[in-house]
Amino acid sequence: MALKTYDLSKVIVTLNGLPIGGAADGDKISIERASDDWTLTVGADGETTRSKQNNASGTITLTLQYGADANSVLSALQKLDETTGFGTFAIIVNDTLGASLCSSTDAFIMRQPSLTYGRDVGQVEWQIMCGHLSITPGLQIPTAL
Repeated sequence: MALKTYDLSKVIVTLNGLPIGGAADGDKISIERASDDWTLTVGADGETTRSKQNNASGTITLTLQYGADANSVLSALQKLDETTGFGTFAIIVNDTLGASLCSSTDAFIMRQPSLTYGRDVGQVEWQIMCGHLSITPGLQIPTAL
């Protein structure tokens, strides 16, 4: 088996081509589809039928440090959308060491994040809704010997 390498610093998030940094400690990025691709219906006699859902929407959650510059960019996009309705953007999450790629061209910030203050630097969680979220989990390219 070939050795594989994971490095969070090689997972690049961009909004309209602008790199987003300032990840907080712990899980930084969460990507999830809103529904299953298929549902299964079982009849009274046990016969089954599957139904394609055609719902490609989903959510990308970014957890950033309180002081990250990216919070200002995301805040500006949220305010623009709130006041004009023109705050949609393209987002790409690319694991450059592997083959995983997630993207949407019709993303928007779901709501203003909650803020918590304490002794240590806090975190800001941004929920980004995507009308059509493309998720391509891929296998990592083995490290050459």
